[in-house]
Amino acid sequence: MGTTMISKTLKHIQKEHKLTCKQVAKMAGVSESAVVRYALGDRNMPEDVIVNLSKFSEFEELKMAYKAQKKIGIINIPMMNGIDDNIHCMILKMIREEIPEAVKAFGEISSLTMNKKSLSKDEIEELYEHMEQIADLIPPIETFLIRLKRLFGVSLDRLDMTEWEKFRQKRYIVDIEEG
Repeated sequence: MGTTMISKTLKHIQKEHKLTCKQVAKMAGVSESAVVRYALGDRNMPEDVIVNLSKFSEFEELKMAYKAQKKIGIINIPMMNGIDDNIHCMILKMIREEIPEAVKAFGEISSLTMNKKSLSKDEIEELYEHMEQIADLIPPIETFLIRLKRLFGVSLDRLDMTEWEKFRQKRYIVDIEEG
């Protein structure tokens, strides 16, 4: 099989937090030998194990690695780690630099697509350029939030619930009734 993004991330987390395979196995609810095989890349880490581990702040990056490796995110972002302990400050700087370009891109997309049902080939290329400017914000924002969780113990679940409720109140999303 070989080394994967998930196995590299698991090894990085274990080293950074000085966690033994036995400790990780207990958190994940799997055997110690399974953790060794995940870290070596000899065995794919199942989604339920990633979910179990991501409940602990140390392992939030595993979810990002899983989404990136499986290409299941809206935008499959690269992992941003290993820079230094002040990564959240560097990321804020990156975000501040990217936001004016993203705001401009939103305006350009609005102008480009207003009252149109189709675009020419050149317009599609222009649309991609603007979309890239907006997508540039996704990796640093996700990494920033995970780092804040790790450093300060803030709850991303709480943030998620708050955002969900805000969007629901603004009617951006609707509740689906269960049958």
